[in-house]
Amino acid sequence: MYKILFAVDGSEASLRAARGLAAVLRWAKPTDVEILNVQSETTILREAVVPSLRERAERRAREEGERALAMADAVLREVAARTAATVRLGDAATAIARAAEMLDCAIIAMGTHGAGAVGSLLTGSVTTKVIHIGVRPILVIPPTQLPSLSDSGPPRRAGRILVPVDGSPGAAEAVREVVRCASWFRDAPEVHLLAVYEGTPLDVEIAAMVDAQALRAVDVPLLVVPPAAP
Repeated sequence: MYKILFAVDGSEASLRAARGLAAVLRWAKPTDVEILNVQSETTILREAVVPSLRERAERRAREEGERALAMADAVLREVAARTAATVRLGDAATAIARAAEMLDCAIIAMGTHGAGAVGSLLTGSVTTKVIHIGVRPILVIPPTQLPSLSDSGPPRRAGRILVPVDGSPGAAEAVREVVRCASWFRDAPEVHLLAVYEGTPLDVEIAAMVDAQALRAVDVPLLVVPPAAP
C-alpha cells in the first residue's frame, strides 16, 4: 500500500490543499496519508525568555499544530485508507524531507502558499527547499480548488498526467520516476508529454526522439516528480 506525507500549517491555503489532495486520492488505489505539522523551535525559544516558559511555549505550539492536523484529517480521512497525524519541532523543510524518508513515503504532498513567512509550513520558499533537499517525488497542490476532481465518488475517466520534457537527463529521470509512481492509480492514467522550445524544429524533433526512446524502454504508465538528486 502506498503512503503519502502531507505537510500542513493550519492556514486556509493549507485546508484548500487538503481538499485538492482528497480530490487527487479519488484517482488512487487505497493510500495511507501521514499528516505532518512542523512548529518552529525559533519561535518557542524567542518566547521562552525564562526557562520555565519554554515548556509552556512548546505545549502551546503543539496545540496549534494539533489544530492544523485535525483540520486536514477531517478532510482526508474519508478518502484515505488510513490517516496518522504528527507534530514536530524544527526547520520546516528539513523536518518534512526527513519525515518522508523515515516513514518511507512514496510522495510528499504540499501546498504552494501558507500562513506567512513566520511559522508557515507551506510558503513557496519551504516548498522550494523541500524540492531541492528531498529525494521523494513532490505533489505541489495549487491554492485553488481542483473543480474537475471535486465530485464525490470515483472519477468517471482515467487520470491524466502532463509531463514537461526537454530531452535532458533531468527530464529522463523525471519520466522514470513518473513511471515508477504510476501504479499508484486505480486505472492506468493517460500520460501527455509536452516539449516547449524556442529553438528550431530540428531541436524539437531531436528532443521528441530522445524522450520517445526513454518511454519505449518501459511498459508501464506515469505520475508527478522533483529533480533527480545530485
